[in-house]
Amino acid sequence: MDRKIVNIIVNTGGNLPEVWQRIGWLKRHRYPVIIIGSYNKDHPSYYEYIKKEGLKPFYLSCSDKAKQRHLDAFAKYMEIDICRIGYTKEDAGRVKHFKNIERYEFPLLNLTREEAENKLREYGLEPLPTRTGCWFCPKQPKASKEWLRVTHPDLYQEAKERFW
Repeated sequence: MDRKIVNIIVNTGGNLPEVWQRIGWLKRHRYPVIIIGSYNKDHPSYYEYIKKEGLKPFYLSCSDKAKQRHLDAFAKYMEIDICRIGYTKEDAGRVKHFKNIERYEFPLLNLTREEAENKLREYGLEPLPTRTGCWFCPKQPKASKEWLRVTHPDLYQEAKERFW
């Protein structure tokens, strides 16, 4: 993995503990990581916003309000021309929902998730056991929901009661 590439994560408030552990690993190994917030209205994160406002997450608005707006604003402020997103073939349908598509590249779009995971292993990183989206996302595949149920029953229960 190239240490010149800055890793940016938008803290939606719904990031899995495993994602934070990976970010810690990257930082300990001197990979540059920038964490930006997903402040919405008077709430510190997108998760707090939907929770306090009694809203249910909706995939298209979530992606925009929880991630893209914040990443776009950060990239504009920092004068970053291109942001690369690690979507794989299975995520190809998500690309069309990006508002400022000229700012984004998707270098893994020609790879399956399995092929992308093998690339990570080549760089000494063990892939996470599930997708890195918000734990409360209703668009998670069944396998991710089952993994969440087994691994984080408290988060699974909250997602089930509040969002799914």
